[in-house]
Amino acid sequence: MKSIILLLGIFLMLLQGIHSKGAKSIEIDNAIRSVILKNSIVRETIALTLRNVGSDSQSSFIYVIPEEKLSQVSYVLAQHQKEKLNVVQKDNEYTVTLKKSLAPKSSVTVTIQTAFVNSLTPFPKEIRQHENQKFRYDDSATLYTPYKVKNQRTSFRLPGHSVEGYTKKSASLKGSELTYGPFKNMPRYTKTPVFVHFPNNMPFIRIKELKRILEISHWGNLAVEEHYVIQHHGAKLKGGFSRLDYSRRSRDGRMLNGAPSSWRQMTAKLPPRASDVYFRDRIGNISTSTCRPSGKNLLVDFFPRFPMLGGWQTTFYIGYNVPLEDVMTADGSTYKLNYEFSTPFSNAHIDDYTLEINVPEGAADIKTAIPFDVDSIEHDKLFTYLDVYGRPVVRITKKNAVIPEHNEIFSLTYSFSNSLVWQEPLMIIGTLFFICVSTMIYVRFDLKITKTPYEVKSEYKDLRADLAEKFTEKVVSLEDNVFRPLESAIKHKLSNTDRIDEFKQQYESIKASFKKIAGEMKAIETSINNARVEANLDAKHDSILNKLQSISTTAESKFDKSRQIIDHKQAKSPNKLNKLEQEYDTLSSTILAQIGELNLLL
Repeated sequence: MKSIILLLGIFLMLLQGIHSKGAKSIEIDNAIRSVILKNSIVRETIALTLRNVGSDSQSSFIYVIPEEKLSQVSYVLAQHQKEKLNVVQKDNEYTVTLKKSLAPKSSVTVTIQTAFVNSLTPFPKEIRQHENQKFRYDDSATLYTPYKVKNQRTSFRLPGHSVEGYTKKSASLKGSELTYGPFKNMPRYTKTPVFVHFPNNMPFIRIKELKRILEISHWGNLAVEEHYVIQHHGAKLKGGFSRLDYSRRSRDGRMLNGAPSSWRQMTAKLPPRASDVYFRDRIGNISTSTCRPSGKNLLVDFFPRFPMLGGWQTTFYIGYNVPLEDVMTADGSTYKLNYEFSTPFSNAHIDDYTLEINVPEGAADIKTAIPFDVDSIEHDKLFTYLDVYGRPVVRITKKNAVIPEHNEIFSLTYSFSNSLVWQEPLMIIGTLFFICVSTMIYVRFDLKITKTPYEVKSEYKDLRADLAEKFTEKVVSLEDNVFRPLESAIKHKLSNTDRIDEFKQQYESIKASFKKIAGEMKAIETSINNARVEANLDAKHDSILNKLQSISTTAESKFDKSRQIIDHKQAKSPNKLNKLEQEYDTLSSTILAQIGELNLLL
């Protein structure tokens, strides 16, 4: 036993000696670091000029990341003359293998690109709606490396010219670039702590969860659906959110920046022939999206239902179809899918990513090829309509920061007999025949099945809750499209004799909008009441229906009151006008209170 321990100790000493010898055999003539701090993903590019000062050729070198930053690393790429080099990680050391061994007294230039996430710290951590978002970034001005460095320089590229503070020693700030150095003859494993504190209102998008489903159909289509849980992971909002301040405009109609750190838009880069794009959440379709071609891609702008402020979170899913011929090749009965691995949204990192590929039923010999490491690859079965044996599913998971650099092309190959394409049509024909025969038999029997009172009441409550949510959206639309424009018109146009005709035209348009929205609200009330009658329930105890009717009545009273204000403004009756305006404000507050009570009931 003692001899085994002794041999193990000697072996470890030899390994340490080899490592130390390799570190002493290489020196860095020049190290140029460039750190980009323009968005939530910090990207660092290092150009290293390595020189072999030893007597033996060196086939690799070690790139070290400080242990305190190791958990933030998302991506490491080493290149020589734009040719990718092999990188193997062990703890915080990355062994980079050169394409050609480095001979004694010769040099080579290698570029290392590293991406970090969660390395920018909001400072302060909470801000109010109108304040700018600021971040602090801590790093070392010198390269942390096991090699001696003769000359080095580090630059930090900021999102703008504004800087709150930074380490002054050896620093030079020009425009939006902060440079440290040059540093001469620095020993191994040297750290020179520096910090920079700067404002940055770029969208800080964090995808907490993403489940991406690719469904292959040999009828010529690849269906893609992506389920997102997205968070604004910048400085958290302090205090309440004011929709009025957010949507406030200047006198010339320009939108003011009522929440500079918020973001309202996400742009996805889809394949050029993507079609049938949809954007939905648990409420239903979200219509705020636009598509436009751009070069070899289709750009789609998605607008969530509400602006995203610090700490806020939203969930939605998108989907689209891609012609199978654009992403798949065939060789006899062997098929190969080539598609992008990750999300089409740029400048966002993913905490928990799952990719599912649903292969047609009957496929075999399924193999995947991914250009980087993933956490797991699992094989499963999915049973959907008309499936007999189940569709093979390949489930790939990768956690801890998937970033746009991971959006490379992966491939999936499988074998599939073309005759199996006709399996489902034949089953449909058989199913229709079975339905026809079953119907013929069914109509000859008098079977009467009724629902229990509990089921009827439960269905009515679900329908009422859904319609009540739509009713609330109509009330918000009434405020945005009727009352707010009407108040602005009364304030800026009615008192101006030159703009009376313009006011009358706008009033007629607003009046038409009110009638339309009020009619839609009445239609919702009618739908709920009809459902209540069908369910044979008592209207007196239906507090939600009564609340909806009260809100409609108050909204109509508010609009009538605005008509009276207009009449008295034109008649120039200030005493009566003040009372009417107070009553109008009271009705506005009543509507808000009623909406709050409705939400509590829901």
